[in-house]
Amino acid sequence: MSPNNQIFLKHCAECSACPASSCCYYEEDGFVMVGISAAKEIKEKTGLSYQEFLDFSPLPQALVEECRNDFPNSEGRMRYEMLKDNRILRLKMKNNRCPFLNEKNACHIYPFKPLICTMFPFWYKTEEAEIKIVPHNPQTDCLFMENEKCVPDELHTHLKKVALAIEEEKEEYLKEIEHFVKENKLI
Repeated sequence: MSPNNQIFLKHCAECSACPASSCCYYEEDGFVMVGISAAKEIKEKTGLSYQEFLDFSPLPQALVEECRNDFPNSEGRMRYEMLKDNRILRLKMKNNRCPFLNEKNACHIYPFKPLICTMFPFWYKTEEAEIKIVPHNPQTDCLFMENEKCVPDELHTHLKKVALAIEEEKEEYLKEIEHFVKENKLI
């Protein structure tokens, strides 16, 4: 486990503001977007077919609207911009939970999880060409994010690199998604 994750997990383990692994469960229609490179790596390292873990079906209209109406610079708004006919490449959820959680609720693909999983519970916004780390959910009671100074410099630096990787992932996705889903019979 990287030092960045150890720092983050130490703080989270001491907190009861949110349930453990809340990023891996959804009460309703949530989704975990998967970039094309991440999908390829998951397939290669797990031996699963794309059809076993990916979903490219249309999102429910209410979820599309929720993404469209999300606040500026949010993940929801970014994902809305990535939709193709109300579809986005995402993990195939099982009973509203990530399909890669094992029986002990640990991530089976942790070393090569999707970028959003690496970023969560943080997100980012760009202000005057500078990346600023912010809570994924602005209404969160996350004590770790109450004060930006609580985020150690090394974790902050790591998260900025992840944010840049998410931007690159978005560009790759927009260029290649139509070919990828047709070639792999996901549509």
